[in-house]
Amino acid sequence: MLFEVQIFPHWLRVGSEVILHENFLHPIDPFQYKNKMSDQVLAFRFFPGLNPHYLDCVIGSPAKTIILHALGYGNVAVQKKSLVEFIQKITDIGKLVVVTSQSLQAKVDLLQYENGYLIKEAGAIGAGDMTNEATIVKLMHLLGYYSDNLDKVRELLTQSIAGEISESLGSLSTLRIKS
Repeated sequence: MLFEVQIFPHWLRVGSEVILHENFLHPIDPFQYKNKMSDQVLAFRFFPGLNPHYLDCVIGSPAKTIILHALGYGNVAVQKKSLVEFIQKITDIGKLVVVTSQSLQAKVDLLQYENGYLIKEAGAIGAGDMTNEATIVKLMHLLGYYSDNLDKVRELLTQSIAGEISESLGSLSTLRIKS
């Protein structure tokens, strides 16, 4: 498969014949062309041993949203070379940190393990079962329309616009933890 999304079944198979499956989402409203996109999105891939100090340059950048491609359910280092302090710094200055999974079949649930809980407490938002690519484009789109209202971006991020996130996971990702 050239493009494959594990969270949604195939809707078209092309081989010696073309088979169109009827399991795709049908539009509710007429098509609307919306072309406002923002480039104030930055994404990076977490790996064990990543030195969080290398990311400090992001703090002064014009990016309003930082996407962290984490492991599994949204796991990153929280003890040695912890990203918790970095996430806290970013969210303290008013930027959003959104956590996606590097795994094609994982659904980010920041309440699943202690690692996720700690970064959620620092202000991170889980992207549920959105793919990395869908998260990037969705944030570019949302910031294109709501760049001065990151609370609105946060709210709409976990709501399905075009089937990019499961409705049942959206509410899980928006739980706010109070100290």
